[in-house]
Amino acid sequence: MLRLVSAVLALFVVGSTVAAADGIAYRDPEGRFTLKVPSGWAAEKPIEEKIALLMVSPRATEIGGVCLVIVNPTPETRSATQAEIDQAFGQVFTKEFWELAFQSSGMKDVTIDSAGSKDQNGRKIYYVVANVTVTGTKGAMKAKGKQVLYAIPGSLQFVNCSAKAENYAEIEAEFESVFDSYVPKSGDYIVQAPQSPPSVLTLYAGRQFDGVTRVVAQDTPNLPMLGWSGATASVAVAGFGQWEVCDGLNYAGNCRLVAAASAAGPAARVLRIGSVRRYGASRDLRGALSLIGQGVGAAYKAAAERAARGR
Repeated sequence: MLRLVSAVLALFVVGSTVAAADGIAYRDPEGRFTLKVPSGWAAEKPIEEKIALLMVSPRATEIGGVCLVIVNPTPETRSATQAEIDQAFGQVFTKEFWELAFQSSGMKDVTIDSAGSKDQNGRKIYYVVANVTVTGTKGAMKAKGKQVLYAIPGSLQFVNCSAKAENYAEIEAEFESVFDSYVPKSGDYIVQAPQSPPSVLTLYAGRQFDGVTRVVAQDTPNLPMLGWSGATASVAVAGFGQWEVCDGLNYAGNCRLVAAASAAGPAARVLRIGSVRRYGASRDLRGALSLIGQGVGAAYKAAAERAARGR
């Protein structure tokens, strides 16, 4: 458990220290974002490759106050305008979307307090506030956090701030100062970013992304020939893009598009899938939903677990 800020620093990469002064401005070395570190907080680039920045409150031991930034490059969208991206996402980020994203990442006992979008600095940002049960140093405990998603040309950026649920209100103002100061940038690194690998579709027999599974990595006009002929209650997409799922062979019958996580739901009938194939080109901005679903779960889970541990 964290007892001193110096104990936190020992966990991070040597030489990556960022001075944490009174609301001092921080600029990402790769030019991806800027923000202000709250007064007295420690800010570091941690060992984990996917986390661009981790900020830790001096009271992390008592209340679990941590914020982290995750940046997922999406080279497929770098030629799109901000207006095109905002229009493409539209009303996608519903409460159901967030619930499925959390669920598909393996988190349990998730309760969403609020979710929505707002305009900030000429673009739309999307947010969710939720409670989740995680494992801390003293066993299972409740963490509460807010995650803000910034979808800009060339990248998806996630900022998550979490604390122990009972202490969230007393540190919320510091969290909001991080969100208010955050400015995403389309850095030059995007030009050098590798293209995203082709997406993979996973079919689940269970409604909670469980039970018997089948992973599909290529267009498949006849799923039964691969041994998948039973009911499909939930599906998930890993990687960038969408999949077309049809109940008939050779992409016939009733078809629908799938991105990120999707479940039949308690009241809906399960699916009978005869064929599946990747859908559309990389310019289809809604294809970014698969990465968003993964990023939402990864960022929220990482921050909540650190908050529960107190570091």
